[in-house]
Amino acid sequence: MLKKNKRLIIMTVLMFALVLTACVRENGETADRAPVTLVYGTMYLDQEMRTWITEYDLAHEDLQIEVREYGQDDLEAGMMRLNAEIVRGNGPDLIDLSSIDVGSYISLGVLADLYPLIDADTELQRETFVPGILKLYEENGRLYGIAPGYRLETIMGESSLLGTPPEWTVEKMKDVIDDLPEGSCFINNLGSLGLLRIVLQGGMDEYVDREAADCFFDSDQFRELLQLAAAMDTLPVFDDDERAIAEGKVMANRLYVSELGEYAASSRLFQRKSVVCVGYPSPEGGSAVVTPYLPVGICCGENEDAAWEFVKSLLGKEFQENHVRFNFPLRQDSLQKQLEESMIRSTENESADEAIKQEDCDALYEVIYSANNSRVFDANIWDIVSEEAQAYFDGDKTLDQVVQTIQGRVKTYMSENYT
Repeated sequence: MLKKNKRLIIMTVLMFALVLTACVRENGETADRAPVTLVYGTMYLDQEMRTWITEYDLAHEDLQIEVREYGQDDLEAGMMRLNAEIVRGNGPDLIDLSSIDVGSYISLGVLADLYPLIDADTELQRETFVPGILKLYEENGRLYGIAPGYRLETIMGESSLLGTPPEWTVEKMKDVIDDLPEGSCFINNLGSLGLLRIVLQGGMDEYVDREAADCFFDSDQFRELLQLAAAMDTLPVFDDDERAIAEGKVMANRLYVSELGEYAASSRLFQRKSVVCVGYPSPEGGSAVVTPYLPVGICCGENEDAAWEFVKSLLGKEFQENHVRFNFPLRQDSLQKQLEESMIRSTENESADEAIKQEDCDALYEVIYSANNSRVFDANIWDIVSEEAQAYFDGDKTLDQVVQTIQGRVKTYMSENYT
């Protein structure tokens, strides 16, 4: 019996030693395995993103985020440094799309397609997100970026005057402006550049062909647009929007909306008449212009799967509902929750006349879900157009001079950046 117990003790000790050795080996291998470090490139780091990256690093020992802030001292120098690093093959794994020329990066093959990563994910699907907003960075069936949050720009006015979004083309807008009553204006203090931006924000694709690296700013259509825009500076400007709209001297309101209360407040300016948000005009009709919040892309390379894990964190409920501030969330369920909570707070804290109505919530849903702003607005082209167009509006250059200058400068820019 003694020998049997002694043998049992020895076997137990050996088994314990083997388990302990395996644990030490496993822990040693884990300790030796360095965490994956992903580089997040941005011109200027948003404070909300800074906070999230810090929290993410603390929660994920195996995946860390290193921030490279390129534009702290000089934006142009920062862009040059970013592009140089990408060319040398040591660029970032994740890239903030808010300050870069996305169209050029797409053309040059810098950005990875996110659709395969979404489709392979077991927790997220395309249907998780607001459809039109998801497509903000879509081109030729590929998705090159995604925005966790967004706000909208649109035009609100009486439906009897503006019609419906499908009808809201540049020609329809021109008809509204041509029929303005004497002493009134279309949108208060819009100005020539303001109208030009409204049209190009929704219809830049009419004048540029990124695939062919060509542009069409010398067309009769663009000449007519410049003439229409020039007329805005001759219209009256009013000090009190609310009073001017109530008196019928201002026909429409340019609305920047990032929460339900802003939509409801603008609707009240029209004294609860039948209002519509037609968006910004384009040949296909009107659509709200989407301004993305914290848009991010994944650079092509060996770390695409790991980079998706971080992007995925921006699309989870925690980030969507607690960190997408002063913007609408991309997730459909988080958006519904945000709007419902806004209505509850309004009912509790405001008078019956000022409280948000269900009709406001329904109308804003329609604006958001009808937004299909998949066109990429190139800010560099806009800078060229606005700079040269101002010379025409100021009377310093003729229409033909300005048109030819814009055509030449934009074509040169596109040949350098889209081929």
